[in-house]
Amino acid sequence: MSIWVYAKNHLHQKTITKDEWEFYKKITGELQIKSSVREDLVIFLDAEPKTCLKRIAERSRNFEKALTLAYLTNLDNRLRELKEKLQKEGKTKILSFDTERYDIRGKQDLLKLTAEVQKVLGG
Repeated sequence: MSIWVYAKNHLHQKTITKDEWEFYKKITGELQIKSSVREDLVIFLDAEPKTCLKRIAERSRNFEKALTLAYLTNLDNRLRELKEKLQKEGKTKILSFDTERYDIRGKQDLLKLTAEVQKVLGG
């Protein structure tokens, strides 16, 4: 599912054509039909792109250094599109967790997220 976000972002960045996007949707749609796997829950860890960029800089991973605010903003927009799409379909439970407010790198906030997941899943 998350690959949809990256593929759609390529369309918006014009690194794939509309025909390639349609082909992508066709083959992934066929794979989904053949697959019996369904997500019980999709978790959106919500944070502003500026916050994500700051956290990326703090991690200082070489492979992330080229990421820009514009790129992260585009990804954020695609994630919001996906969330809206899933909500309209109504087949998957969705949990949005505010990682601006809660820092799940810390134990207390991670426990809060875990409790929210359990609540949504009915456990």
